[in-house]
Amino acid sequence: FMQVYGIDYLEVYSPVVRLETLRVLLTLAAVWDYEIHQMDVTTAFLNGKIDLEVYMEQAL
Repeated sequence: FMQVYGIDYLEVYSPVVRLETLRVLLTLAAVWDYEIHQMDVTTAFLNGKIDLEVYMEQAL
């Protein structure tokens, strides 16, 4: 790739929760007797519009 950090891209972001946050939320749900549901949104950004050319590399 010919991209340079700070010029062609600024950061890498993965929308995942930190383990500490998850543990706090599960603890509060248990203390307050809340129901916990799990879900997975696999197509959240499937059809999002993008006007730039994007190059990606699969992690090893």
